[in-house]
Amino acid sequence: MATSATNRKNIKKNRRAIFEVEATVTSNRAKAYATRSIIEENRALILKNYTAAFMGNRQLANQNTDDVFRNRKAIIANIDAENDVQQNFKESLSNEASLEFLEHRASLNAAVLSVNEKMIAVNQMLIDINDTIMSANESIVKYNAKQIAANNKLIAGMNKAIRVNALGKKYWIRDDQSITLRVRGEKLKLELEKKSLRLPYEVSLTRFKMDTDPGTNSPASYESFIQLFTKKGPSDHHVFMNNPLKYEGLTFYQASYFDTGQGQYGSV
Repeated sequence: MATSATNRKNIKKNRRAIFEVEATVTSNRAKAYATRSIIEENRALILKNYTAAFMGNRQLANQNTDDVFRNRKAIIANIDAENDVQQNFKESLSNEASLEFLEHRASLNAAVLSVNEKMIAVNQMLIDINDTIMSANESIVKYNAKQIAANNKLIAGMNKAIRVNALGKKYWIRDDQSITLRVRGEKLKLELEKKSLRLPYEVSLTRFKMDTDPGTNSPASYESFIQLFTKKGPSDHHVFMNNPLKYEGLTFYQASYFDTGQGQYGSV
């Protein structure tokens, strides 16, 4: 039969074990809240209502739980023990209250971690959605740039086309659109090819300027500041819509622009 001294020794041992469990639970709670805090930083606006609920009603309820637990401990501590048996019983009640509190807290920690995992999954979904949207936006910008370049060509009269007679019919072949005919069961593709010329001088882009429509990212105008290097020396020129560079029988227009990947743009 266990004596009071033995029981007291076991009680102290259990108390130490409880302290260790409490430290672990508290540490896990801190890590869980830290994780949740990092997640919330990424989408504070999306989780505004959640944050209000968690930091409001949830914390008030937790504070009430802490107050109730402290009251329980204070009540037990104020019980007068007349002998060792009663003292052991008193400390057993205190340990039991601590275990119930820690079990409750550990359950809440698990709930917080479960919510964190769901929030991480939602964040990843939002990132995937944002990537999809950004990719779509990029395709829109590229499409717009292509169409603007085509419009510039039309305005400047840069589109080239020739009319050919084939198989008793007349066809127009544009420099930006080929045609395909079927001759004796075989496909025949007709297209205009650009001829590369080596110029006796060099052209260099020094600065490119692009303005956008107010309140949007849609390009509105383009300007290229270039230098022409000839035997006479360098000269500066400003190229923009309806104002190409003309030199020795050739005309230089702005055809398109591209992202350099360094937060700047270049023109062609």
